[in-house]
Amino acid sequence: MLTGSDVGTRRRWLGLGTALAVVPFLALLAAIRYEYWHYPSPAANILIEFVLLWVAILGLAGVGLVWLVRLYRSWRRDRRLPWTAVIAPLFVMVAAVVFVVVPTPGSRDFERAHGEMESLALSMLQNDDRRVGPTEVGGVRFSTVSIVDDCVLFVDSRRVSVVYDSGWVYTARCTVDPGDFARLNVLSDNWAEFQQGN
Repeated sequence: MLTGSDVGTRRRWLGLGTALAVVPFLALLAAIRYEYWHYPSPAANILIEFVLLWVAILGLAGVGLVWLVRLYRSWRRDRRLPWTAVIAPLFVMVAAVVFVVVPTPGSRDFERAHGEMESLALSMLQNDDRRVGPTEVGGVRFSTVSIVDDCVLFVDSRRVSVVYDSGWVYTARCTVDPGDFARLNVLSDNWAEFQQGN
């Protein structure tokens, strides 16, 4: 038979154990989002990130399911919930806010380099240099910088893969067709972030 202290311990572990279980999966998502690892090849980048992303998502879903079942059982048994039951959801919410507020390395790279990128883009357009690269601009390495229909595409060498290229496009002298890109995110009047299939 459980004593009062045993019940109290069980209630505390209902939330603390689940909170500890979500930490590695949230850390995995953070490592993917903030590009903690550098992979040996673009193919490894896609494969490993895909696998790790699904491990993290399924891990969080599994922990969430266990949390719900244990919460339901605790409520049926005691007709009240321990305060520790909110710790795991709180961890997830804090992580979500951090992911929204803290910029990714790509965003920081663009903020640091876009002035020099614009100077290079204008120079290329003026001199009709169709392609440059690999090159470094403002501390950011680009595998290529090229003019396509008067748009200047800066392909980020850290985000090149066998499936797609990622980077930024300077659009001051062109009209960008979103259909030409897998993903296009307008950053300002003359800049957009893109992802484009090879």
